[in-house]
Amino acid sequence: WLSTLKFLTEPDQLNTVQLAEERRPIEPAAVSKNVSNKDIEVYFTPGFLPQEIITAHMEAAKETLDIAIYSWTLPSLAAAAINAHKRGVVVRVVEDYEQGKADYSVTEQLVDGGVNVVLDEQSGLMHNKFMVIDDKVVLTGSYNWTRAATSRNRENFLVIAQDRIVRAYKENFEEIWRNNQILKR
Repeated sequence: WLSTLKFLTEPDQLNTVQLAEERRPIEPAAVSKNVSNKDIEVYFTPGFLPQEIITAHMEAAKETLDIAIYSWTLPSLAAAAINAHKRGVVVRVVEDYEQGKADYSVTEQLVDGGVNVVLDEQSGLMHNKFMVIDDKVVLTGSYNWTRAATSRNRENFLVIAQDRIVRAYKENFEEIWRNNQILKR
């Protein structure tokens, strides 16, 4: 009694997963829930909403994007970071050492696009998943920037605009950044 459940991964791609019982396709709008107040918004996947929110924040950035991410495989988010860099936004990326060297990582795309990237070698895993935008907003949660996190996994994603929380993430980013070397081409 295997059925096929189709998940959208990128708007123009389709992945297929075999399930043990009959189920309907998951609609991104049905599972991406938004809980909001002035300072914190909460989202869940599977669904495209976190990817769209990350892209929108990258496009809106005026001065800085500081990104600490364990696994980054979505080329569309790499392109958004590179476009921000080309607009004059200072984009800095910290990735996990092993994940950043993996074949499917967007690390080379980022470096080739002029983005400053470091691979954290100072810890067991650099398992963070956050982005600080213009020192005013932080995006964080369990959500890795991957197709699986978008299309299949149950992930959480928060947008936080509280000064003391943003400062704490910024300080953590700076500490990791200082202790590693920028990748060169």
